[in-house]
Amino acid sequence: MRIFLLIAIFWLGAACAQDDGLLTSTERQGLLERAQSQHDQADALRTTASAQLAAADKTCWDKFFVTSCMDNAKTAYHEAMVTVRNLEKESRQIRHELRKREFAAREASQAVEVPQRAAAAAQAEKNRQAQQAAQERVEQRRHEARP
Repeated sequence: MRIFLLIAIFWLGAACAQDDGLLTSTERQGLLERAQSQHDQADALRTTASAQLAAADKTCWDKFFVTSCMDNAKTAYHEAMVTVRNLEKESRQIRHELRKREFAAREASQAVEVPQRAAAAAQAEKNRQAQQAAQERVEQRRHEARP
């Protein structure tokens, strides 16, 4: 039950965070830590569920209703694995959202740089043409100065 509460809080926080595209380094680090925490929690839950299934396999053989006991153990394992998959999915979604925002930020900065680069290239071409015209005037004066 606690997991579902954490999931609801996460989704609410993620919805609020999607308003702006840019993240500060502390926000980015926080999201990465949350994603890693969820991934680690999923790994721990998977390990625990597997260990509990293995332990149940041994203890169920000592009981009279072996099949019922194993079915209950497998059901508990599958429920835990659903939670594991949900945690891993959320972790992947956080990382995907971070990559998407970083890509959007790079695209935005490149969109700003393109007109600046074009203006710089146009100015460089203008300067080159002015320099070439000056060089041609110097060459013309040299030819006129020679008898």
